[in-house]
Amino acid sequence: MAWWLWIVCGLIVISVEVLLPFEFFLFLIGSAGVLTGAIVGICGAFGIELGYSTGFFIFIVSSILLLFFVRGPLKRYFAVKEKAAFSTGTVTIIDADISPSTLGKGEMRGANCQVRNMTTSPLVVGKSYAVSAYDGIILIVK
Repeated sequence: MAWWLWIVCGLIVISVEVLLPFEFFLFLIGSAGVLTGAIVGICGAFGIELGYSTGFFIFIVSSILLLFFVRGPLKRYFAVKEKAAFSTGTVTIIDADISPSTLGKGEMRGANCQVRNMTTSPLVVGKSYAVSAYDGIILIVK
């Protein structure tokens, strides 16, 4: 394959990763294609013609190496901290009175949320309460 075709195919695969998140799988496969195109192009510039089988061998080896050694660190670096949105100790403001052991509505950081009252007394409208835990997207006040 021509060196520029490797790069074009690699960029197409990378763009699919942008549209459909595959946790860097397609990004690294596309990067291997771009890397293969660069190696084939550099070799061609020096008069060394690489055959199809050599190009595919470079692509497969670079894909495997990138997937094994780069994917993990990339996933850890770009990992979303799930608990960052609802951390304990943050304050929620109650929108309507919530009886004990029931579910109600509140506001935290400008966003509406569901609040479960796990105390023995009702939560009063307009007051701020500290979040002690959360269950999925439900904030728990104890």
